[in-house]
Amino acid sequence: MRESHKCNIAWRFCIRPALVSFVIVCLLVVSHGDRFRSAYVWRLVGDKIPHMVTYAVLAALMILLGVRGLLGVALLIAVASVDELTQPWFGRSCTLGDWLADLASILGVCALYALLQYIKRRRSLQMTQ
Repeated sequence: MRESHKCNIAWRFCIRPALVSFVIVCLLVVSHGDRFRSAYVWRLVGDKIPHMVTYAVLAALMILLGVRGLLGVALLIAVASVDELTQPWFGRSCTLGDWLADLASILGVCALYALLQYIKRRRSLQMTQ
């Protein structure tokens, strides 16, 4: 087996899933902490903007790590659901509005990525003609 193939297998089956898991665990820890709710930015903009920014960053990281398409969207929606459903255990509120903000952010980033890929393909087709 070639060395590059071994590296590709390690990335695909070991490193990438570990990084995705690490990012999700970090997100859940941060989103359940009390000290983050009292931050100045949180009081200034409310709780929807931090939700959207957090899930936009998570969606971008998932895309960069190669978890794309329906699998990536489904995984992020599941994480957002677990995040919202477990918040009452930590003295936070579970609201549909927060989940919808998470969902809008996830779908927005994925749609932007799909649009950029479409533009890239169109340009490469025009260059070859």
